[in-house]
Amino acid sequence: IEALAGYRELVLKQRNVVLPSLAGALSSIGGLCKKCSEFDEAEEYYNEALAIRRELVASAREAYLPALAGALFDLGNLYYARNEYAQDEAFQEEALSIRRELVRKNRHLYLPGLASSLNAFACAQKARGNFVGAEESWREAVMLRRELVDEMRLPYLSGLAQSLTNLGNVQKSLLQYDVAEKSYREATALYRECAQDGRNANFEALAWNLGVLGNLLLARHKYGEARSCLQESLELRRQLAAREPSAYSGELAVACANLAGGYYSRGEYFKAEELRLEELGLRRALVEKNRQSGLPGLASVLTSLGSLRNYVLGDF
Repeated sequence: IEALAGYRELVLKQRNVVLPSLAGALSSIGGLCKKCSEFDEAEEYYNEALAIRRELVASAREAYLPALAGALFDLGNLYYARNEYAQDEAFQEEALSIRRELVRKNRHLYLPGLASSLNAFACAQKARGNFVGAEESWREAVMLRRELVDEMRLPYLSGLAQSLTNLGNVQKSLLQYDVAEKSYREATALYRECAQDGRNANFEALAWNLGVLGNLLLARHKYGEARSCLQESLELRRQLAAREPSAYSGELAVACANLAGGYYSRGEYFKAEELRLEELGLRRALVEKNRQSGLPGLASVLTSLGSLRNYVLGDF
């Protein structure tokens, strides 16, 4: 904030020199506000930064066009976080158009940004119900990220895995179960490779993707493979929750629910009940920390546990 005040003062004396720095400071503060869920303040800072970036591009297009794409991308992501998907899509589409132009001039330098824009644009399309358009965008993002992985594997591996998972999600929504399963399997293999570094974020990504794949396999009656995926997902989340209980207890509850569903579908009701009881304990603890956000999960597990006992186990 203090730096921003300094730039505002300097821009009155040396506008052309200081204006890029002012835009950068506004974007940084907007990003901090977004992380703190102060969305209205973030919008104000991002919009001012965007206006400055447009002014700079009008005076020197090639020099400032990449920063304009970044400002549009940031503002679009903010609107996505606020569930304002039409505005998100409009900003992401403009950022995408600019990044296509940049890639035509320097493919190596701007390809990562184009892949990120395609991913964000596809998220907006899917949120607005345009599943066919989202699939097309994610297919292109996957293609570009394969190219990046071929050039430099480790830095871009998780991005490719993320795009494959997103592609699988929209394929599942389009009832394309064979190709969705293929996308999930490849993403899982890539996340497994990423998780070799031992970082919690990559462990969580692997656990999440195993759960997604397991649930799809369960729906396709591939029970053995489904159980293996869901059990591994649960084990990974137990490890994460042991390291950081406050950060990963919610994800552990989800993993318990997923595997309980797998046992239930195979008639292993007592195993399902055991996991539901573990989930119940986790959900109660989450409600104690944050009642409003924790109550839906607690209500869901109580309903599932009650149905399991009443109609299957005969515990009236």
